[in-house]
Amino acid sequence: MIFTEVNLFASDMVMASVALLGYFKLNPQRESIGNYYKLFLLYTGCAAVVAGFGHLLSYHTGNNLKALGWCFAIVANTSIGLACLQLTQKEPLRIILFAKAVVVGIIVLYTQQFRWVTFDTIFTMIILVIPTHLFGNGNKQTGGWIVGSIAFTMLTGMISFFDISFSDEWLTPKDINHLIIAIGLWMIYIGAKKLE
Repeated sequence: MIFTEVNLFASDMVMASVALLGYFKLNPQRESIGNYYKLFLLYTGCAAVVAGFGHLLSYHTGNNLKALGWCFAIVANTSIGLACLQLTQKEPLRIILFAKAVVVGIIVLYTQQFRWVTFDTIFTMIILVIPTHLFGNGNKQTGGWIVGSIAFTMLTGMISFFDISFSDEWLTPKDINHLIIAIGLWMIYIGAKKLE
């Protein structure tokens, strides 16, 4: 068996470990907004595991397994979007959020391009998450951690744009981005923990 992109598999597993650890450590009350953040961490962890194995086995599976993992990321974005809709009491917008997830998911599965996941993430974070936590009537401590996480993970755009890396084989821009996202996931966990 031929393994490829071992470094991306490893950095995806770091992301998955952080997300799943946060998932198992959160204990929100029933019917709580914190449940959506818990689901966000679960689906993000699943996305990282599946996409990580997609990287490792890409010689055998092409982008099929990665695309499936990327669809988990779209579901994760939908979960955090649902938290914001519940927080702002704009529940009727759920249909738009679900429709966006379905359309972007179909596009990702058809094109097998990660750029659509990036679009979905940026759209969800900028249109829903940041305004809800900056201007909404939710927990300001939670909002500070969530918005701080998004601001911190914006470094990934700079790293990709300037192609910053420490090696051509290990710690490539994608690896560095995964590690930054792992830190951002932990920040989201801290914010969600303040809802308990």
